[in-house]
Amino acid sequence: MNLEVRPNFTSEAAATAEKNMQELLDRSTVLGVEISPPALGTNEIIDIFKRKNPGRLIMVTAKLKNEGIDINHLTPQEVLDRLLGVDFVFDLEGKRFSVDVTTGKDTVIYNKRRKAEGMEDISHALGINHAIILRLKEEISDDLILDFFSQLEQISQDKTSNYCSILKYSDRN
Repeated sequence: MNLEVRPNFTSEAAATAEKNMQELLDRSTVLGVEISPPALGTNEIIDIFKRKNPGRLIMVTAKLKNEGIDINHLTPQEVLDRLLGVDFVFDLEGKRFSVDVTTGKDTVIYNKRRKAEGMEDISHALGINHAIILRLKEEISDDLILDFFSQLEQISQDKTSNYCSILKYSDRN
């Protein structure tokens, strides 16, 4: 049996936001931004969770098993989504970023920030330098892409920057 693993979107808006984030990453290379996927394997991620947060690994593995899914058969990105709660991980100019995309209100954003900060130790073990909570509620444009990566550059260069940052792109009309 071959089951398709899909993210659990809370709404159509959330699904659209993730699709838009993927478009942002895809289009960024045309604008000269060089990003690359991290060289992390599924087994490597699972091993880090075994050491750093075995309780979370057991909980998520059991939930997946109830869905008929073996965690060992997931892609690295699917494992990161399920275990760490991030939608995208990429390397940019020697820094690794995780991005959790949302369309939620401020309370949702701050709850996501709190969760990311609680996973900082594991994230660092995975080589993640910065966690980004991204409210993305507008269409992707070249200006938005350039602004997004400009913000990431500032975050990565700021030695006093917190581990987790919030970026908001809402309809600007």
